[in-house]
Amino acid sequence: MTRAKRLLGLDLGTSSVKAVELTREGNALAVTAAAQAPVTSPAELTASIREVLRRGAFHTKLTCLNVSGRLVSVKYITLPAMEDADLKKALPFEADKHIPFEVGDACLDGQRIGEASPGAKEMTAVLAAAKRNLVLERSQLATFCGLAPAIVDVDVFAIGNAFSLGAGGDPAKAAGQDASVAIVDLGASKTSVNILGGRTDTRFTREIYVGGNDVTEVIAKRLSLPPAQAETTKCAPGGREKDCQDAQATTLEDLANEVRMSLEFYENQFESAVAEVCLCGGGALLSGLAETFQHALGKPTRVWNPFQGLPTGPGMDPAATASGVGFAVALGLASRLRSL
Repeated sequence: MTRAKRLLGLDLGTSSVKAVELTREGNALAVTAAAQAPVTSPAELTASIREVLRRGAFHTKLTCLNVSGRLVSVKYITLPAMEDADLKKALPFEADKHIPFEVGDACLDGQRIGEASPGAKEMTAVLAAAKRNLVLERSQLATFCGLAPAIVDVDVFAIGNAFSLGAGGDPAKAAGQDASVAIVDLGASKTSVNILGGRTDTRFTREIYVGGNDVTEVIAKRLSLPPAQAETTKCAPGGREKDCQDAQATTLEDLANEVRMSLEFYENQFESAVAEVCLCGGGALLSGLAETFQHALGKPTRVWNPFQGLPTGPGMDPAATASGVGFAVALGLASRLRSL
């Protein structure tokens, strides 16, 4: 069978749809196209998908889609040591103990965390489950828009795959390839945390239901602005930087404290220090965010551009990818090309 040479990663977010096409030439991978379009309402999601496909110079319909939110469950579980094939068979039985919905209504997957230790009696595995209806709805929506859905992945894992694809950019190398790194993706309605051990192996994930919409809301309230104008002011303060920073300070500090608790849990659980925090997602561009997080977390913190260090092609939408911070999920979805 001929290996797939292109894959489209389609990130269906609450405020925008983003798409990234990854192309393989021999063993080399390159980002050959990327685009985004706003989502004005859930009812307009189909129109947003079609608009992003119109804007991007995509060459494939083969697609990897994302799922996330409260209808998705990710658990890290301890099991008796077993072969990978046996792990797949054990998932339905283990899922019944851990996921918040019926196993019969879920799509399940999982894998071992770390390498198998000779003679070990136990192992750690990640269990991912999504409501079957959610997976089917997303797949049907993509098909309706003329795409060929092949894979459905979870946001937090896609973010980790995007980071490992580009090695996180050059600054990450300074912290050492064996160090743990926390990737914090700030979306419109939620913030995702993915902690990688050895910069490639996902060991902890969490979704925090605070995002850019909450910042817009406090700016609107503090500055007495309608929601649409508050969103514009948040992204382009136009001389009101101090007002915006004062308005959003408490929300961002509360979010940073939630992330800090996640990092502390991970460090206690794995006895491994997080060396660096990388921010991505549309919210990563908020003025003063990196400084707020660095102060609250006590960790080196930087804004991460997922496209940094990767070859790119002429199909990139300049308006959409000038910073690239919002494309981590879409890039990570496209990176599943490596397994096809």
